[in-house]
Amino acid sequence: MSIHVTAKHDNNEGNAHLSPEEQEAEKRRQHLAQLGFKTVLGGVTYPLTFAKTRFQLGYEPYALTPGKSFIVFGRDAWYLPNAFVYCEL
Repeated sequence: MSIHVTAKHDNNEGNAHLSPEEQEAEKRRQHLAQLGFKTVLGGVTYPLTFAKTRFQLGYEPYALTPGKSFIVFGRDAWYLPNAFVYCEL
């Protein structure tokens, strides 16, 4: 039985040829890129997150709609609208 220990690698190994100032600037650039990505992703998903929160609070302004349990066949069932309908409000 052998135990393998892996060392934690520094993210700057690929930047070893850069000066400390350049490494810091690269870290800043990567941080800003991550921050920008998270901001854009949050903005894109905000309507669905807002609808989810409204569901959790019990906000249901639309009436139930009749349908079938398997799209065109199956037993009759009542359904609430999906999140995309709530996003239109």
